[in-house]
Amino acid sequence: MQQQIEIDDDDEDQISQHLYTYYHPLANINHNMIRDPRDKICPRKQIKILTYNIFLRPPPLKNNISDYKDERFEDFLKIIYQYDVICLQEMFGLLNNRLHELIYQASKQGFFYFTNVDFPGMLGKSIADGGLLILSRFPITNYCFVPFRYGVLSDALAEKGLLYAKIKIQSTYLHLFTAHLQASYIDSSESQFVSRI
Repeated sequence: MQQQIEIDDDDEDQISQHLYTYYHPLANINHNMIRDPRDKICPRKQIKILTYNIFLRPPPLKNNISDYKDERFEDFLKIIYQYDVICLQEMFGLLNNRLHELIYQASKQGFFYFTNVDFPGMLGKSIADGGLLILSRFPITNYCFVPFRYGVLSDALAEKGLLYAKIKIQSTYLHLFTAHLQASYIDSSESQFVSRI
């Protein structure tokens, strides 16, 4: 049996909403698959997209004791149900399990599709992935990643670039791009840039 609810901002509801799986009505969900009575069909017809630099750099990088990485990660999991497509930057998978945990937790909330930047491998110039992730309630039918050719200082250690996803929404497509660009380094000269080719 399908259920519809109105999503509101009531504090008590927000504490428990992230425990439900939300299904968007435009996602062509087979309603016979909805078995958990807590699961909900979103009442909205529009698609809500979030792009966000989640600032979850790999350890040991931090600005203070921990950058409150665990606390911010847990808080973020509590609000993702409000969106249908999420583009994240600085969602690094190096030396921690937050990337895999987020993909797992998001799938429990109805984000059954994702694409991200793979680890660059031991032979590459980068030691970290690009930190890009796209989560979607709708099928991702095609995707690709194009790494940037140049990086400077610590940004040269991550395989930064442009992540593309082609997302099918009923009979049309959403072409989505996300990137995390070079940070500003005031004292950097062109000679410090490292070419990947």
